[in-house]
Amino acid sequence: MSTEANTFVFMVKENHKKKNSQKDRSQPRMYDLEGYRRRVDSVIFRNEDREEVLLVSSRGSPGCWTLPGGGIEPKETFKAAAVREALEEAGVVCQAAESLGVFEDNDKMTRTEAICLTYCRDNRDDEQWADHHEWGRSRKWFTISEAIDILYSRQKTEKISYFSLAGCRSLNSPSLHDSFSDSSTVSSLSPSPCASFGSSLNDKPLTLTVSS
Repeated sequence: MSTEANTFVFMVKENHKKKNSQKDRSQPRMYDLEGYRRRVDSVIFRNEDREEVLLVSSRGSPGCWTLPGGGIEPKETFKAAAVREALEEAGVVCQAAESLGVFEDNDKMTRTEAICLTYCRDNRDDEQWADHHEWGRSRKWFTISEAIDILYSRQKTEKISYFSLAGCRSLNSPSLHDSFSDSSTVSSLSPSPCASFGSSLNDKPLTLTVSS
């Protein structure tokens, strides 16, 4: 990975947003110098015990749950992006805690920084919950074991390691390990060194270069 980890290429992709869309999806996508799209996942815990996590339904699929997340905007820090995605996709106000690391997907050419957030309150201005109005997105609190089951069933095993990195105590429960018959599922609760190659460490705005 380039030593200039905080230098990003600023590219504008074709805008596919719907007419009269409430959420502005025309923001340029952020790429690092190796061509990976940079994004964040918002890991929202209900309280400091970290026994429950907030998931949101996928666009147009009420029964499919996942973590809020999305791309980085220009001059935005990773933590600020995670807080914004929590507000836009889940309609909740959160406080950023720590980064869990950066996860690389070579197939999709993405590098995702997982950020722990602590829930503060539901947003009083419901109009800012853009994805609820535009896509019918819902939100729901799940126990860690429930969230792991859901993410595993959707083959999002890389996201399961977030809970281990966040120090969720429920991962040590024998009942959680007994609930999975596949031993590979249990091993995925612990992060692989190959899955995470570090984090932004500092929370400074990104330095941008413009790609013509």
